Amino acid sequence: MSGIWIMKNSINIDEKNKIKYKYNFDAVLREYLVRELQIYFIDGDAIELGCYHGDFTKNIAKYFSKVYAVDSSIEAINISKLNNIENITYINQFFEELDLSTKVNNIFMVHSYEHVKNRKDLLNTVKKYLSGSGRLFIVVPNAHAASRQIASSMVVVDYNHVVTKYEEEHGHHETFSFDTLNFELKQAGFKVIKSGGVMFKPLANYQLDLCLQHEVIDREFLEGCYMLGSIYPELCASIYSVCEL
Repeated sequence: MSGIWIMKNSINIDEKNKIKYKYNFDAVLREYLVRELQIYFIDGDAIELGCYHGDFTKNIAKYFSKVYAVDSSIEAINISKLNNIENITYINQFFEELDLSTKVNNIFMVHSYEHVKNRKDLLNTVKKYLSGSGRLFIVVPNAHAASRQIASSMVVVDYNHVVTKYEEEHGHHETFSFDTLNFELKQAGFKVIKSGGVMFKPLANYQLDLCLQHEVIDREFLEGCYMLGSIYPELCASIYSVCEL
């Protein structure tokens, strides 16, 4: 079965949200992802496969008439619902079991594709719900991010594409680079119309979180990393592909 694995955390929701918006690099990254991708959005409805706690969902909701936010974890959906956004419909299902009577112009998989074991089957399912003029947006962590290459050089990880023990514990099945991601998409019959990277990443997530928490870096630094990412996409935190049928 596919879906999103949920990290267990002992802190309460209020504490989680306070940390998320002030210190959490992942939450900040999702804001930049919307900034990067929104020029490719198509008016109409959208499906997000793997909404988790709704960080990305709430950022895209204003661009679409309706967003169907899908996740296999009811705990994650309940946290996402706290955003109280009216045009989001939450669906607690595994991706391949999705049962909608509609097609949409936009389907998103943001840091969820790497959690899926049977990705070929999933991409075939996606085709059922994507309109003929629609677009699929896939975003994954980058095997060649600068921070990961540094870790590989330090022998903290064995090699760039390895699925680390930590990643495996959190449900990752693959670590992607541009070539491997786009190969799978093309094999599934999608046309990749745009690929890119978002946010040059010099440090690991936990290091960036600590630097934000202790004000070693600020939003201006992150803005510089975002701008640098457009020059060196292969060194970014995340890579993306925008696809059509």
